[in-house]
Amino acid sequence: MIQIVLSAIHRMLSLVTRFSGAQLVRMYNEFQPLFVEAYQEIGYEGDQFEGTLESAIQELIDTPIPKSPLPLIKESVTYKYVSTEWEQLSDAQKLFLRMVL
Repeated sequence: MIQIVLSAIHRMLSLVTRFSGAQLVRMYNEFQPLFVEAYQEIGYEGDQFEGTLESAIQELIDTPIPKSPLPLIKESVTYKYVSTEWEQLSDAQKLFLRMVL
């Protein structure tokens, strides 16, 4: 299942990187009301969406970049980083590293 998700994310990122910054801003501004509406539908205040998005982006920007591949260990159906330094990162940061490395 995770491979399907990662593959979909990779395809999405490949598509997004084909656009210029200006094009992405225009698309975001066009779809922003729908993002806020969906955010409200799952139970959050719509006016908090921008702050949540900014926090999520900043969290990924703050992800440390390893100097070498990070070994994983299989723990039942999930994987964990061998090093506790990397395992203590947030779930979003760990997924981000697995997608880009």
